[in-house]
Amino acid sequence: MTKSVYLIAFIWIFSFRALSQGCSDAGFCSLGALKNTPLTEQPKHQFDIGFNFGYGEQQTLTYNPYLQYGVRLNNQLQLQAKLTATHCNGIFRQ
Repeated sequence: MTKSVYLIAFIWIFSFRALSQGCSDAGFCSLGALKNTPLTEQPKHQFDIGFNFGYGEQQTLTYNPYLQYGVRLNNQLQLQAKLTATHCNGIFRQ
């Protein structure tokens, strides 16, 4: 078997014990580098602005604005920076 099969099996087995909330809290999945557009078709400079809203248990509300800047250095390398903020309302217990 190849290493990738072992890796997939390892991740699959241990994912049943994982407790997670998804990637939207950190904003990782919304990074432009993970989009399916080839670098050669993207503009040299990109600027994005956005806003996420969340509603959780105990009637908690989260507001998450962000600014993102990306620059394509060549057809194989791109740099991005993302500035996020979070404002929360609701009942938070430890």
